[in-house]
Amino acid sequence: MSMRSLIPAAVFTVLATLTGCDTSPTGVLETGKLAVLVVTPASASLKHGATLQLRVTAQDQNGQPVIPSEVAWTTSNAAVATVSTTGMVTGNEGGASQISAWWNGVRGGTTVTVLGDKATPCSVDRGNRDLALKQICVPR
Repeated sequence: MSMRSLIPAAVFTVLATLTGCDTSPTGVLETGKLAVLVVTPASASLKHGATLQLRVTAQDQNGQPVIPSEVAWTTSNAAVATVSTTGMVTGNEGGASQISAWWNGVRGGTTVTVLGDKATPCSVDRGNRDLALKQICVPR
């Protein structure tokens, strides 16, 4: 390849960069290093068995929005709440769990509180009314 054929490509790249055109292969203009991931809502409460969709936004060091891809979700306590690969949280039993989103080594998080304990099915001996008052039962 001659030097003459390389010059137009180099000039195009420099002009595209100076004017803010997207020259990245992914289609996302990379303006700076990823600085922050924000998970919304910042905190939430839900009942046992309920679900909640979390959202994540990202900003670079200049405060410019970045479109995150392949966010990894984790939970600090799966007994309390689980989170899917899409950020859908399910309440399992009473307590609190920290839900984290990870992308490019940066973490954002939220606290999810699940209200109430998981009710367990039981049977009530109608002859023993004291027992019935001490147990929480759910219909079968």
